[in-house]
Amino acid sequence: STKKKLSLEFEKLGKYTKKIHKVKLDNFGQFNISEIINNGKGKGLNKTWKEYILTNFGEHIKICYRNKLIDKTEAFRIEKVVTGVMTEEKIKEGVLLNGDLANHNVFYRSSRIAGIIDWEDSIVGDSIYDLAFWITGAYYDEEWIKPFLKGYGGFENNLGISADAFSLVQTVEPLTIEFTSNLGTTTPALW
Repeated sequence: STKKKLSLEFEKLGKYTKKIHKVKLDNFGQFNISEIINNGKGKGLNKTWKEYILTNFGEHIKICYRNKLIDKTEAFRIEKVVTGVMTEEKIKEGVLLNGDLANHNVFYRSSRIAGIIDWEDSIVGDSIYDLAFWITGAYYDEEWIKPFLKGYGGFENNLGISADAFSLVQTVEPLTIEFTSNLGTTTPALW
């Protein structure tokens, strides 16, 4: 059936994503282009994942507030949640992230993944970032999420990721649904 085939494709995507996340890289955040050009090595610009995540966070909150997408109370609440969850750094090693992992960026040929595109947002970071991005792009549809996570493996053990990152996704989810509802859309979106 079509449903069974789709489930198998999402499971394959989970396995493929796990392979991508096995590429270990130094530092975090956007790639240091000089390092790539001069040394042929992928390396992030930030020393920690927390540093990268919080780089423009305050500015993003201000923009949302100025554009009346959130009020002052919501701005403080979001800031408190995110900075509270991003406590001492537990992510010691970054991995390759697509940065825009979504179904529309995956191409298949003969029921096999032919490629994942849209790598211009790729970064070095915590694997939960790509997973959260994909899950929110899957509109929380369990028929998409469960096989993907089964293919990825180990989700029930927090993927070996930081408790902070996992907690951030769980905490921000209700905020994003509330936030996007205020924009007149029902599509959940992380950030």
